[in-house]
Amino acid sequence: MHMLCSKTATNSFSLPRFQETCLRLLSFCNSNSLKEGICIHSPIIKLGLQHDLYLTNNLLSLYAKCFGVHQARHLFDEMPDRDVVSWTTVLSSHTKNKHHFDALELFDMMLGSGQYPNEFTLSSALRSCSALGEFDCGTKIHASVVKLGLEMNPFLGTSLIEFYTKSCCSTVEVYKLLSLVKGGGDVVSWTTMVSSLVETGKWGEAFEIYVKMIEAGVYPNEFTFVKLLSAASSFLGLAYGKLLHGQLIIFGAEMNLVLKTAIVDMYSKCRRMEDAIKVANVTPEYDVCLWTTIISGFTQNLQVREAVSAFLDMESTGILPNNFTYASLLNASSSILSLDLGEQFHSRVIIIGLENDLYIGNALVDMYMKCSHSTTNAVKAFREIASPNVISWTSLIAGFAENGLEEQSFQLFSEMQAAGVQPNFFTLSTILGACSKVRSHVPTMMLHGHIIKTKADMDIAVGNALVDAYAGGGMTDEAWSVIGTMSRRDSITYTCLAARLNQKGDHGMALKVFIHMCNDGIKMDEFSLASFLSAAAGLGAMETGKQLHWYQYQESEDKFYHSEQLAVAYGFLNVPTMAPIRIYKNSLICPHCHTFMMFATQVVGREIILRDRKRFHFFKDGQCSCRGHS
Repeated sequence: MHMLCSKTATNSFSLPRFQETCLRLLSFCNSNSLKEGICIHSPIIKLGLQHDLYLTNNLLSLYAKCFGVHQARHLFDEMPDRDVVSWTTVLSSHTKNKHHFDALELFDMMLGSGQYPNEFTLSSALRSCSALGEFDCGTKIHASVVKLGLEMNPFLGTSLIEFYTKSCCSTVEVYKLLSLVKGGGDVVSWTTMVSSLVETGKWGEAFEIYVKMIEAGVYPNEFTFVKLLSAASSFLGLAYGKLLHGQLIIFGAEMNLVLKTAIVDMYSKCRRMEDAIKVANVTPEYDVCLWTTIISGFTQNLQVREAVSAFLDMESTGILPNNFTYASLLNASSSILSLDLGEQFHSRVIIIGLENDLYIGNALVDMYMKCSHSTTNAVKAFREIASPNVISWTSLIAGFAENGLEEQSFQLFSEMQAAGVQPNFFTLSTILGACSKVRSHVPTMMLHGHIIKTKADMDIAVGNALVDAYAGGGMTDEAWSVIGTMSRRDSITYTCLAARLNQKGDHGMALKVFIHMCNDGIKMDEFSLASFLSAAAGLGAMETGKQLHWYQYQESEDKFYHSEQLAVAYGFLNVPTMAPIRIYKNSLICPHCHTFMMFATQVVGREIILRDRKRFHFFKDGQCSCRGHS
């Protein structure tokens, strides 16, 4: 290395030998990401070796790995000759560093230069299309894949699957995805489909692909289950989570730390901490992620004493907590409004030098706003965050609004926008809540204009907050107008309006809200019932109150806990493999549970016999004996 970088020349210099040495050195530096290899750049220029594409491509790769996309692009632009490797190196560097517009621009330039892309070039371009939601551009690249005869390439097949699942706004039809899986596919291509569908919130399609995967004879691995478990914990619920747990045992998935953490997270989010701890203790291996998941689970389930105990156990094993661990513990302090506990963890954070961390800073702002009578410490914690994000600003704004400091929350909202941080749906809902408490209509109307411009009114929570703000300010007509423009409404929409009308003594109009709610096909919950009963009481309308009570009683059967789903999951884990699972139910099976049973028999290959109060249901291979006439 010293000889190459030295200015001293020797009489025994041989150019071919020098080139070979440079290549070996660059290859070594590339494989180990060593910046020192860059000293070869100067001798290459001095000796006129820029036309050696193999040499300059290796140098370009080193620039991309060690010095970033801009330095790599500068070298690329100065290269006298380029081949497919040159273009692919610089394009993939842009994609990896999330410079997706520039990546696609480079792809167009490459095609314009007459250079044909290979599977790696096309894959990087597809990932950029996926990130930008450029569906038309992606389909053109797909056409190029077909023209170049690369449609059977498994690497490109995986990229195409990821593109179509992430770029399509509407529901992805399963058969279209399956057409991309050539030759039955492998576990990577199938898991990519499942993963992309889960990440875009298409949970039903993800499970449908999972079923097709098993039918195709491709067995899921631990990564497949990790993705599906995240869907179960976030949306589908405990029954699906237990079903997956049973499946991964059946398929013999390796119980590594990543999979174990995913199962623990699923049980934690489904409020089954006892099961979560049992899974955590299945193998002796623990790491900071698993401990943090356990602590977070206890926190979410308001078991703060257990969360702190788990933290102490974690320290006793010699595993050091990270920023996420401390953020969870600060959240635990917030959940029980314990300023003393929060300050103890804050002091630990200062000792280890993490007070500038974004996640800890956000948790500190939230903790001090909820637990302290003063906003001083929360503001101080906020100011120590190097780059506050939308969560940081929203926590601060919400804290001021909840402490009755609406004017300061409006000022902070303006500061947030001036700082270039765009409010999210929760920020807008929070600031609208502050608007409902002030007498002036101006803040609400100004925010309404911003919401329309940014199309934030598509979110039901923002729409509901806007209804509440207008109704709270006595602008009932405007509240009704917002309800009329909302693409989706729920019980909260109408309950907000009815509650505000009750507060103003307009009980007759509050009862009329119930009629609109019924016409909208929305059922009452306990909060809307309380509002309507309050309106009836305000009018002295005893008969109306009785009718409302009876109406709610008739609807209540739909809210029974769906215990049959848990019974199925328990049966899969405990009933002998060849025996059918038998379930007895006093009430009628609901459509949701009926669909779940059919899906379960299709996935697991077991029979389920359920007897409800009307008939027997024999579930087998995804079908039911009732043929939908339950």
